[in-house]
Amino acid sequence: ALSSGGTLWLTGCFHEDGLCDTLDGFGGGWTRSQILKIMRDSRNGSYATMGGCLWVIAKSAAIANLGAGARSFWSLGASTGAGPAIFVA
Repeated sequence: ALSSGGTLWLTGCFHEDGLCDTLDGFGGGWTRSQILKIMRDSRNGSYATMGGCLWVIAKSAAIANLGAGARSFWSLGASTGAGPAIFVA
């Protein structure tokens, strides 16, 4: 909990806000103008709420797996948001 809270505080939830805006935009908009309008809106929609909750659960699970043998390397990347980069490496 401290690790997740610390990264949220240090980054000002910048990445999580971007994730939630993207989920809301693509989940609720049909045209490009609708998507951009939704992304500019400061309120959270249902897609942002559910996506944010799933992100917190996934990040917490990844942090909990740190030090669990060979999976530790993958958990470290997922907990820092570098999960896709690890698959490329």
